[in-house]
Amino acid sequence: MMTNFLNPYEGNCLIDRLRPIVSREDALKLLTQLPRMPGNVAALPIHVRVHYLIIMARELHIATEEEAKLLETEDLMIRSGYYHRQPHCQQIWSQIADEPISRRPSKPSAMAALVSGHSGTGKSCAIQNTLATYDQVILHETFPMCAHGLQQVVWLSVDVPASGKSADLAITLMHAWDALCGQDRFHSTNKGSRSNGMQLLTEWTQVATSQFLGILHLDEIQNLFKSPALARRRAKKKSDERLELSLVEDTCLKWCLNMTNAGLPLLFSGTPDGVAALTKRLATTQRFTTGGYHRFPYFEHASDINYRETFLPGLFQYQYVAKPLELSDRFAELFLELSGGVMRIMIALWVAAHRVAFERETDDLTLADFINAASTFLAPLQPAIKALRSRDPSQIANFDDMLQQDEQFWASFWTS
Repeated sequence: MMTNFLNPYEGNCLIDRLRPIVSREDALKLLTQLPRMPGNVAALPIHVRVHYLIIMARELHIATEEEAKLLETEDLMIRSGYYHRQPHCQQIWSQIADEPISRRPSKPSAMAALVSGHSGTGKSCAIQNTLATYDQVILHETFPMCAHGLQQVVWLSVDVPASGKSADLAITLMHAWDALCGQDRFHSTNKGSRSNGMQLLTEWTQVATSQFLGILHLDEIQNLFKSPALARRRAKKKSDERLELSLVEDTCLKWCLNMTNAGLPLLFSGTPDGVAALTKRLATTQRFTTGGYHRFPYFEHASDINYRETFLPGLFQYQYVAKPLELSDRFAELFLELSGGVMRIMIALWVAAHRVAFERETDDLTLADFINAASTFLAPLQPAIKALRSRDPSQIANFDDMLQQDEQFWASFWTS
């Protein structure tokens, strides 16, 4: 009998040790990360301030309303997935043991969700932050049907390998699983043949199911697809034909559908072209958006409430000069123009403007510093920024190839 009406899943040992369900307002507080700011910036020498600056660049995270909604989606997927996999039910263990399909329990398929956004808009960071609100592994000293307890894996996040091949995806999942659980469960498999991708994926799935994986996140979903041949891309320039990506292998998509049938929630994320290719078929669109669809766009207008009233005020707290710059409409417009509205580039521009300001003796931050920084430190990014500001789909389509992943981006930025 339920005694705590704030917990609809009371009594399920897979859910009881998850963090409490949070409101939208509490989610924003939970997800926002504000690095420590030194008390008296003016008293610090420049060579010390620059270290605070780079710590801020790596750690600052100002959560948006869409990120809070994403957390809610993940919560629904994880908890409802566990709700339909009650560990005290013998039928669930029969399914894990891969008994004949006629003996398995009938139940709804697990939910899946999609997250879309251009490189640098913060989608992957948002997913990692939201997933990190859960303990990734929960150790149960006692567990139904298990003599020695169980190691419950709540979530796992991997990038789809660049090859887009099922065997490579399986090996990626196996390496990630062993690293997380401290096991060599797949050691012998990794040394064997990789010719049968579906067989490898099925082997991994059975292990993940037996340890009650709560949700699997597959990032860089566009890697499952390949670009059209060069000849077609050249011909496209002479016509209005819209070229679409094609699957590298059908195996990966079939396996994803099998995962949801097995009761394991899936979260996909990637660039708009990859997400569009994934949802091209009606069947997969219906299945892969049952949990929700979240879009993380770049800021297009200075009047955007997330930009003007949330992101900029949060960023303006981190000025490492004696005479801070005042937030104004003029700055909001200029900052958007110079950065293309991409969050990662905005942070880079903020850092670069400080480095320009540190070369002067006035110990202040000015609009001119941002203009100077954009034309020097961020000069290699100008083609991407120009493409975004043009709002021309044909130019924006090339944008994701221009930006690297976070660690590579900052490494190259500081090298320059």
